[in-house]
Amino acid sequence: MDEEYRKSEWIKELVPIYGHRETKSMWKIYRESDRVSAKFTDDLKKLKAQFPIQYLIGYTWFYDLKVFVDPAVLIPRPETEELVYYILDRVQDADFTVMDLGTGSGCISLALKKNKPGWEIIGVDNSLEALRVAKINAQYHNLDIHWSQGDMLDWNWNATKKSNIIVSNPPYIPLGDKSKMGGNVIFHEPESALFTADRNGLEYYLSICRNSWRQLKIGGWIFLEIHEEKGKDIVEMFESEGKYEEIEIIKDMQGKDRIFCCRSVK
Repeated sequence: MDEEYRKSEWIKELVPIYGHRETKSMWKIYRESDRVSAKFTDDLKKLKAQFPIQYLIGYTWFYDLKVFVDPAVLIPRPETEELVYYILDRVQDADFTVMDLGTGSGCISLALKKNKPGWEIIGVDNSLEALRVAKINAQYHNLDIHWSQGDMLDWNWNATKKSNIIVSNPPYIPLGDKSKMGGNVIFHEPESALFTADRNGLEYYLSICRNSWRQLKIGGWIFLEIHEEKGKDIVEMFESEGKYEEIEIIKDMQGKDRIFCCRSVK
């Protein structure tokens, strides 16, 4: 099966589902993955069923790092790269302890450790399967990261020392918004990493707000990825707790509220 034929079939079958631009982008990713031609027909069937191409080839790229992914973990998004960029730009200290809550594939932990080798990184997730993937990624990049199982809602992991930074991209999509999501997301990515039972999508932020000040060192930072429509609610939540200062919202490259930042009271 030659490449021209495969490309023509790719465009014919996938453009009606994904559109021209996304189909071409997916073809580029597929070609670069060096998938054997014998798998092409089966691969095309999976993609027509909106199976994410990142799961199909087994990896994606995040902050210039190859990150292995499977259906046990959320596929890293560009918005989360912006969260990492902002942390690295904002915090210059060489020796920090960072806790990454809901680490998933470990993409945030990996990127921070790669760029700040002196930082001690602790990745926490409730899913043992997600932690399995995160450990594979850390081993692949030869990065020394500590992993711990724990639930953000229960705050039930064993933290032996306080952190300078808490970072998280928690679930923040209300279940009521599920119908608005694409089939590639709702049918294939882990529901627990995306959706929250709270109709306002704020339960994980509330848990972080109520518990982080105990885990942070004095003047410690919190960096959170947020729903574009929930910035005001999250700011008010942290302000009313009375334990935080320097509270702000940072917009992403699309001009949407995307990053929440604050510090524990000094």
